[in-house]
Amino acid sequence: MRRHELSDEEWAVIAPLLPTNIRGVERVDDRRVINGILWRFRTGSSWRDVPERYGPRTTLYNRFSRWRKAGVWDRRLGAVWGRITKQGDSMVRKLLYEAANSILTRSRGSFALKGWAMKIAKRRGLRKARVALARRLAVIMHAMLRDGTLFEA
Repeated sequence: MRRHELSDEEWAVIAPLLPTNIRGVERVDDRRVINGILWRFRTGSSWRDVPERYGPRTTLYNRFSRWRKAGVWDRRLGAVWGRITKQGDSMVRKLLYEAANSILTRSRGSFALKGWAMKIAKRRGLRKARVALARRLAVIMHAMLRDGTLFEA
């Protein structure tokens, strides 16, 4: 397993939630495609830069877009991530929420994570954006902790 890929335990949770109604040509391996999509978002790169081991970038982008339009990411997988993020230490959750608030209201620069959260704020309100950003920060920090990645300012 590589740094940005799903572990067997994570895959066991996600696999049953994926759509199974396939038409036409048989789909390529879902796990490989999801690992490619995760690689793209975890590294912040473009679709063009996703390594070939995850398959054609058009397949990754098309699957991501189709599932986004169908609500797979929000309805199905969001339920899993929501359960995970509501567990744990309340102090850590509070600090993540405060960090998200600082990013949204006090940071001066523009970067991808802030831009993503500001789009949510426009559509759903600042409170929802803070919660979404806090969850995203938790996922990033968990990945860094799991991989042993050091934070460099």
